Amino acid sequence: MSVLGQSFAALKTRARRQVHCAFAVPVQYYLAGTSSPLVTQYPVTARFSDKIVTDADPLGTGAGYATNLDQVAKVTFDREQLAANGISPKQLDSVYFPDYQIMATLDLRDPFDGPINDRWSVSLA
Repeated sequence: MSVLGQSFAALKTRARRQVHCAFAVPVQYYLAGTSSPLVTQYPVTARFSDKIVTDADPLGTGAGYATNLDQVAKVTFDREQLAANGISPKQLDSVYFPDYQIMATLDLRDPFDGPINDRWSVSLA
């Protein structure tokens, strides 16, 4: 299938690259158990996002109030950028966002969902 002469996959790749370029900030990448960031040939950038997930009335009490609030924090890398720097993210590696003063530890990699994005659930220090 094509739109404006491009396949949907090509459009998705271009859109994801543009989103990453627009919203990513420089980060420092730390391998698990190290106290110094990796020195990379090229800059490493990532996007940080978090949201509150509510569990509205899971017991069926009819009260209609959220009974459980969870913060879900994510870090999204550009897979090609990681490869260019020889970085293969692993659980317990950390990423420091100087712009936000946030240290995030990689927990679980999200399932692969197409080009560009390498998304991880993280815990915050």
